[in-house]
Parts: sequence; structure tokens; C-alpha cells
Amino acid sequence: MRSVPLLAPPALLAPAAPAAASPTPNGPSRVEGYVVDRPGPGRFPPASRGRAAAIVVSDADHPGVVRVVGDLPDDVERVTGVRPELATLDGTSGRTAVPRGDVVIVGTVGRSPLIDGLVERGTLDVSTIAGRWETSLQQVVHDPVPGVRRAFVIAGSDQRGTIFGAYDVSREIGVSPRHWWADVPPAHRAELHVLPGRHGQGTPAVKYRGFSVDDENPALGRWAPRHFGNGHAPGSPALAGGKWHGFQTQPKIGCGDVARYGPTASWQQPERDGEALPDAVFPAVERVDLPQAAEMGVAVDGPDQWWPAAGGSPALPAFSPHQSQPGRYVDVFNRGTIPFDYRATPGAAWLHVDRPHGTVDDQVRLDVRVDWSRAPKGRTTVPIEITGAGVPVTVHAVVEHDLVAPRGFVEANGYVSIEAANATRVVAGDGVRWRRIPDLGRTGDAMEPFPVTAPSREPLTRTGPRLEHDLTVRSDGPVTVWAHLSPRNPVLPGPGLRYAVSFDDQPPQVVDITAATGADDTTTNRQRERNTSDNVNRTATGHRLDAGAHTLEFWVVDPTVVVQKLVVDSGGLRSSYLGPPESRGVH
Repeated sequence: MRSVPLLAPPALLAPAAPAAASPTPNGPSRVEGYVVDRPGPGRFPPASRGRAAAIVVSDADHPGVVRVVGDLPDDVERVTGVRPELATLDGTSGRTAVPRGDVVIVGTVGRSPLIDGLVERGTLDVSTIAGRWETSLQQVVHDPVPGVRRAFVIAGSDQRGTIFGAYDVSREIGVSPRHWWADVPPAHRAELHVLPGRHGQGTPAVKYRGFSVDDENPALGRWAPRHFGNGHAPGSPALAGGKWHGFQTQPKIGCGDVARYGPTASWQQPERDGEALPDAVFPAVERVDLPQAAEMGVAVDGPDQWWPAAGGSPALPAFSPHQSQPGRYVDVFNRGTIPFDYRATPGAAWLHVDRPHGTVDDQVRLDVRVDWSRAPKGRTTVPIEITGAGVPVTVHAVVEHDLVAPRGFVEANGYVSIEAANATRVVAGDGVRWRRIPDLGRTGDAMEPFPVTAPSREPLTRTGPRLEHDLTVRSDGPVTVWAHLSPRNPVLPGPGLRYAVSFDDQPPQVVDITAATGADDTTTNRQRERNTSDNVNRTATGHRLDAGAHTLEFWVVDPTVVVQKLVVDSGGLRSSYLGPPESRGVH
């Protein structure tokens, strides 16, 4: 394969073609997803058809940049299975050559001869990033030097700008920023193509960033010297190829046992003389010897009881064609040591058990499902007769099949759960708009009204900003709307932080979050601590609805309310840390 020099003397360079895309007045725009899986006009292929473009950096660049560029071939190979060539060019002589064809060029403005040469020849415009703090630019250019048809350029305004730009490309191709720390494997992509245009992250909004490490000893206290200095760490040498050797030394049980470990145990791990002690066994382990017999027990999805010991007949949570929870199941288990045969017989042909008969050694899980094309409309209770080891147990399956055509998010199992960002309609008004904030919610994106300097809105009018969510409830009766909000402080004088909720054309109910929860950010009381540690503030309003379709409206009252999720409880909501999964919708 022929090679061409990338650092040729300027006199030998042909006039450069203009850049692939002209800069915008405000510089490179942040475009989510600038690396796609298909070729197209103007797109650059970092990897395509089993080949990868060479990656080029100058050794005259910052040492940190040269180090980070060394990660790019690893990341491309992790995603595509193809490893690109890495060429580190001699910044003095320029004699190092790379394969002819498309290349990826990485460098820092004012430090890399590669980047500065492109700028001098008019091939690359860096005016929108030069001199800025930690800012990067990604752009496809044509004819950067003779013999090279195209180049994908990653340029930074300073050392960290280039580093962030390189790692942003890794993130775009599918490598998690937590790849190393959390051992997150990327999804395979056979093709990688960069969209034409100018892409960038912009200048960081926060100039100085950092993170704090808690409970650093013994895990980090032993692990860090092993990787970065003298020392040997105990622990498992096998996990992840030994990378986390020393991280299995943190006790998990025993904190707070002052009588055993001394006065620091109220906040510190069990330790003596600065060294962690092994886990205490709590509660004490007790061996249970099973009888030499066959004895059937039955447990169902939901309760913590088992039958026939609990008495009566167990019932599965209701089935619905709109449920978003995992499928329903029945566990048949052996309370002895001798295996036994079992049989499970549903009382309707449209109710199916995946393993209707078999042998139980320890435990067998039976998945139960409904054939909705054959199930009758309305509410039906179907028995499932289970027999084994001479013991019968009847499990009741409650099946709820809609009598009316639903609209929007549909109630199942006694609730409707909606991620706020999935509103049916996002309504702006009176100078206030909504902004979607990715991943801010505990289970999804969050929504916040902007600008945050907008005045409070009271009384509310139909022209005001709101989120509208279409939904359907199955029956008449009272409902409770739980608003899952991000914990925020009130920023305006007067009452605490407020929002409002209404259904259809009913008057909105205003909720003062501060008054409703008792959370006080000025004293950082217990409720405030709980809200911030859970990253949620839950408040409720009561309403009454008729069966059928409705529109739930979430209104802006104060500007800094951030809503994550809305849950309508019609009587079946069960307590959980993150709240129920989002309901299925009919739109």
C-alpha cells in the first residue's frame, strides 16, 4: 500500500479546496448524533466495509493529546471490530507517512503543525474556537494534503478542548464515558459515517469541574498504589482481568456498631488502626434442614406469602393488554428434598401457562399470559388449578379487557404513569417555553420552563404554558395525581415553589411544594435531605374522574419547577422507589 507524507513543506502543497461546510456565525453547533450508520453525500467513513481510516496526531502536540488519541483506535475497534492505524508524526521533520486515502486528524490550534497547516492553507476555519476555553470542533475537510482525499478533523482550542473533542467522537460512535470505570461494553456497529458540517460541544458552562471520592479506603487506598505507585492490593485478581484487584475489601456490614468498633463506627466502616475489618455476619446465619419428603408450595407474583400455608386462594395482579410491567408468573417450589410431579390447568382456553406440567426438584417458574385476540371483553376471573405432591392450590387470574376505545396513556393495574417529557402536547405561552433536559429525571428526561427568570404566574389562564397528557381511566371514581419533581429551591420572594394540575377544563389546583412537603432548604432539614438524596420531590393532588379519556394538564406557576414524571393513582398504585414504569399509550 502506498503512503504519502502528511507534513510536507508548504511550498510542495497544492492549493486547498474549501472546507466541507461553511461556519455558522455562532460557530459549530451541537448536533446530537453526528456519527451515523449509513453512507451519504458528504459523509466521512471512520470505518466502513471492514476498513478503518488511519488516525493521525503530531508528537509536537500536548502530551495529554497524544496520550488520548491513543485511545481512539481502541474505541473504534471496540465498536466495529476493525482497528485503525495510528500514525504519530514527527513534528520536526515530517518524515512519517500514513496510508493514502481518508484519514482522521487530531490536534490543537497553535500547537499541532497538522492543524496549523490546515488553517494556513484555508482548509480549516478555527476562528470560532481559537482562544476559547476547552472548546472543540469536528469537521470533514477535502484535500488536506496531496494524496489525501478527505480528512475528518478533530481540533481543540487548547489541550483539554482537543481531549474532550476526541472523547466526544468516542461517545458518538457508542463508547460509554463510563466504559473503563463501569466496564460498559459498546453495541456493535459495522459502519460509521460522520455527517457533513461543523460539529462541536461548545465552551463548558462550568469552568472548573471535579468530583469527590467517598469511602476511599481501603478500596481506592489499596487499588490506587497498585495502578499508579508502589503497593500490593488484596482482593480478587480475576474480575475484569484483574483491573479491580483490591476493590473487594470495603466492608458492607457493621457500620454503626459503636460498641464493637469504637466511636467512629457511627459514620465509618468497621476498622481498627485505619485498616478495614472483614464483614460482620448479620443477622446470624442459621442452617435449615429440609425434610426427606415431597411437599409443594406455591407463590405468586406480588405477595410475600406462600400457599397453602397462607390459607384461601392466591390471586395474580390483574392482566391488561396495556400493562407495562413484566409478565405475570407463579412459582411452584419444593419444601422437601424428594422431587415431585406437578400440573397446572387454566380454566379458559385463552389463558396459557408456558409449562403446564413437569417435575419440581427445587423450584419451577410458570409464566402466565393471555391471548387477547380470544379473551372476552370486560373483567373476568379465571382459576388456574395447580396440583403436586397430593396438594391442590387454586390461583385466580384477573383479566381486564377494555370495553371502550382508549386514548393516550392507558390505565392498567390501577394507575397511569407518564414520563413528563412524553407529553402529548407541549404548550408554550406568554413568553414561557418548555425545555427538555436529557437524563435529568430518575427514569428519563425532565421538563423545565424557560426562561428561569420569568415571573410567577397567578392567576392561571388558558393561554399559560403547560404540558398536556392524554390518558384513559377504566372506571369512575377518585384519583390521586403524584407529581415527581426535581428537588429545587424557590428563587422568588413570597410563597414556596409552586405548580398546578388540572384535568380537562377543571380549575387548576395549585400546589406549594415547600409547604406540602415541609422541606426547608434554609435549614436543610430532614425532609430536604431526603428529597435531595432521592433526587425527587413527590407531592399529590386529589381529583374525581369518569371512566374514559381525559387530558391531564401540568401548569407553570413558578419558573424553576422541574417535572420528571406524573403518576395517576386510581387505587392500585404500589409503593416503589422509582415509581411504576411508564404506561403504554394509544395515540
